[in-house]
Amino acid sequence: MNDQKVYCFGEVLFDVYQAEELPGGAPMNVALHLLRHGKESRLISKIGDDKHGAELIAFIQERGGLTDLVQKSTVYDTGTVNVKISHRGNASYIINEPVAWDFIDFDPSLKDIIKPNDLLAYGSLAVRNQHSFETLINLLDLDVEKVFDLNLREPHYTYSKIEQLIEKADILKINEDEANLLKTKYTPDLEDLESFTAFLLRRFKLKGVLVTLGEHGALANFDSHIYITKGVKIQAKDTVGSGDSFLAAFLSKYIEGVDIEECLLFGCATGAFVATCSGANPEYQVSDIYKLLKQNR
Repeated sequence: MNDQKVYCFGEVLFDVYQAEELPGGAPMNVALHLLRHGKESRLISKIGDDKHGAELIAFIQERGGLTDLVQKSTVYDTGTVNVKISHRGNASYIINEPVAWDFIDFDPSLKDIIKPNDLLAYGSLAVRNQHSFETLINLLDLDVEKVFDLNLREPHYTYSKIEQLIEKADILKINEDEANLLKTKYTPDLEDLESFTAFLLRRFKLKGVLVTLGEHGALANFDSHIYITKGVKIQAKDTVGSGDSFLAAFLSKYIEGVDIEECLLFGCATGAFVATCSGANPEYQVSDIYKLLKQNR
């Protein structure tokens, strides 16, 4: 439906590199990339009453995003993450705590704001603190389609919480490393991703599973149909945010009712393009994605 909105719950923060600080956080990244693809999105999060918080609000608003559902803490600072990029362009993180997004409050008015045809996207990092976890559990009781972006970051998760969040989801998005971790825990005897995603569909009564495979593309299992897309050839510069942009691009097509195979290809191309840039939210047009796809034919 054309009036569908995507509500993105979770962390909003600054990624702190050696030479610069860039706005980030998976939920904000997804929300902003959805806007780039012409879809309505809103972020549910919390910032500190500080310079970083004010800069994040300005950053979101400058890109056309609404910030009325972003709460403000007078107790905790806006979140920051120390990022290191390897010579291959892969990122590692030190995620500081406690910070404002650890204490997102439940707003009962959201039950009226979020409509049955909307989507609710959420991750696992924002629920490392029980306060935000309980807020999310309340939101997940809403009758909307739910998209869980696993986003495992040591040591900020427990399998108990992960299971609860998968059980609430309709669509699960994981990367290859996360798939291997879950496979080791649940189905160590299953070698291939196709069989493992089929297990996840059955075990958690999911509609679909997305598995990103880095430079090798992505795999999806929706309603027990397997879709595989090869990677888009690029020279990676910075993989921060590429998975978030993949998910946003996938959802932008999914909302339109496009075939899953096309959703997957568009998601991979967007994630690849973002990996050629610095930071999680580079400037680009949708036409840039189609140009990259054309170059890879």
